[in-house]
Amino acid sequence: MKGRAFFSILAAIAISLVAAGAAGALWIASNSPLSLLQGIAGAQPEAAVLVPKQAPVMVSLLANPDRVEALRQAIAPLGRRRSARHEWQQARDAWLNRSSLNYDRDVRPWLGEELTLAVTTLDIDRDPSNGRHPGYLLAAATRDPDQAREFLQLFWQKQALNGSNLIFEQYKGVKIVRGEALDVIPRGWANLAARGGKPSTQTDLATALVADRFVLLANDPKVLREAINNVQAPDLSLVREPDYERAIAALPERHLAIAYLSPSGLGQLLEPATPNRRRASKLLPSDWLAALPLRGGAIALMADRTGLQAETAWIATDDHPLAAADPALSEPVAATRYLPTNATIAASGRDLNQLATQLQQAFADGPLAPTIAPVLAQFQTQSGLNVQQDLLGWVADEFALGLVPVKVGDRAEERALGEFPGDWIFVARRTPDTAAALDRIDSLAKTQGLTIGSLDLDSNQSATVWTQLIAPSNAGLMGWRNSDRVSTQVQGARATVGDYEILATSVPALAAAVQAGRDPESSLTGDRLWQATTAALPSPNDGNLYFDWPESRPVVERLIPLFRLIEVPLRPLFERLDRLSLTTEGGPENLRRLSIAARWTSW
Repeated sequence: MKGRAFFSILAAIAISLVAAGAAGALWIASNSPLSLLQGIAGAQPEAAVLVPKQAPVMVSLLANPDRVEALRQAIAPLGRRRSARHEWQQARDAWLNRSSLNYDRDVRPWLGEELTLAVTTLDIDRDPSNGRHPGYLLAAATRDPDQAREFLQLFWQKQALNGSNLIFEQYKGVKIVRGEALDVIPRGWANLAARGGKPSTQTDLATALVADRFVLLANDPKVLREAINNVQAPDLSLVREPDYERAIAALPERHLAIAYLSPSGLGQLLEPATPNRRRASKLLPSDWLAALPLRGGAIALMADRTGLQAETAWIATDDHPLAAADPALSEPVAATRYLPTNATIAASGRDLNQLATQLQQAFADGPLAPTIAPVLAQFQTQSGLNVQQDLLGWVADEFALGLVPVKVGDRAEERALGEFPGDWIFVARRTPDTAAALDRIDSLAKTQGLTIGSLDLDSNQSATVWTQLIAPSNAGLMGWRNSDRVSTQVQGARATVGDYEILATSVPALAAAVQAGRDPESSLTGDRLWQATTAALPSPNDGNLYFDWPESRPVVERLIPLFRLIEVPLRPLFERLDRLSLTTEGGPENLRRLSIAARWTSW
C-alpha cells in the first residue's frame, strides 16, 4: 500500500471516529438532565389555548417531571439524594396512590413535556348567592394518545368500583367523563378555596382527551366545555390576551416553567367569603394584591446547581402609567461595602428619594394608604421629622440599608432596641443637601430631650451619638438619693466616612459599618454567598434586595402578611431556602421586569 493511500485511509478513520464521538457527546449533552440548567429554548405553554382570557392564574411546567427529578438527583449532594427522591415521589403520588394508580405503570408511559394548572374562573356558575366555586383545570401533554386513553379508562374503572356514578357526554366531538373522584387539587390550596369550610376528600371530577394532545382534568364539566370552546375559537383563550402576549414576550427565551397571573383576579379568589372574617386591624392577602398597581404579570423559572432563578414581567394598570426606563446600575453601589458581612437584610440602589416618590404615587389611592398613613403620622409627630424632607429628600445618590443581628452580651444602654431583632444601618453618599439635613435632625433630637455628643470609635474615626437619660428604677426623692448614677441609652449614632454618611441604631452597629468599609473581609460585598446570589441576577439593574433567609424570615413574616399565602403551598422550598436576592431592570412603557435569585442548602 502506498504511503499516501495509507494516510488517506487513516485520516478517514480518524475523522469518522471524531465525528461519531462528537455526535455521541452532543446526544449525551442534549439528553443529560444537566441540559435543563440551560432552560428550554423558546418553550411556551401550549395549553394556554385551553385557558380563558379572564383566568386569575396559570402555572406551566415545560419539561417532563421525570427530567426535572433527574436534574435534582444529578445536582443534589450524595447524602440528600435518597430523601430528595422520597420527597419527590410523595408529592407526585399524593392522589394517584389514593386512586389505586401507579405513576410508573399508568402515567409515565404517556406523559409528555408539559403540565399546566390553571384557575379558569372565580365562580363556575357565576351565581354569588350559592357561594364561590372556582374552576380548576389540569392539562397534561401526552406523547402517546393510546396509552393516555387506557389511563383514563383504567382511572374511571377504579372509580366505578369504588361506587362512583359515571356520566358520559360528547361535546363538539370530545368525550367527557364525569364522576366523583379523589381531589386532584393540593390540600393546602383546597383549604384556601374552602375559605374556612371543611374541604371534602371527594370532588366532582371531569376528564377528557383533547386532539390527542392533552389529557384534561377539571373539577366541573363546564370547565372542560369552556376549554374545548377556547381551542375551537382561540380568540377566547389566554394566548390572545394582549397583556399575556406582552408579558410573555418580555421574558427570557430559555426557561423551565412559566406562570401568568392577574393580581386583581387572584385577590378576588382569596377574598373571604364572609365579611365577619375580615379583621380591620390587619390587611388580608387579598388587600395586598388589590393594592398592587399591576394588571397582569408573567414569571419564567430557571434552575441552576444551587437554586432557582425567576425573571418576571409586570404590566401596569391604566391608573398608574409608567414611562420607559433603563436600569441605572451596571454593578452594586459602593455604599454596600459599609454593610457588615452578617447583615441579614440588605437593600441598595440609587436615588431613594425618587423611589419613595414612585411608591407613594403607586399606592396613594390603594387600600394600603389608610394603614401606612397613620404609622407615618405617628412617627412624624413623635420625632418631629418630616419623612420626605428630613429622611429622604437628601438621599439622591447611592444608598444602602442593612439589618444586622444583635450579638449576645451587647450592652442594652448602647442600643435602642425596637420590634426588629437587630440594628439598622443606613449608608448614603453625601450630596450638597446632606449637611443641612443632618443639622436639622440634630436640632429636632435636642427638642425631643436627647443629648448630642461626640464619641471616638477609634483614633481615626469620630461619631455623633444621640443619647437619652434614663432615671433609676426606684423613682421618688429617696430613690434618687439612694441611686449612684443616672444611666443613658443610645438612640442612634452617625459618622462621616469619606464621601458617605453612615447612620445606625447603635454604637456597635456603627462601628461594624466603619470596619466593613476598611476591611473587605468584614463587608457584605466580600461574603461568598452574597457574591454568588447577586451574580445570578441580570446586569445592568436598578439595585439589589438581599435576604439571609434563615435569619431574616421572622422580619419578612412580620412586614409582609402576603408572604404567608405563598409559604403555605411552598413550605418545603422555604424550609431549605438559604439566600434570596431581587432586583428590577426597568422596562418599556407600562412594563417592568423583576428578577429573583434563590439559593437552597440543598434541593
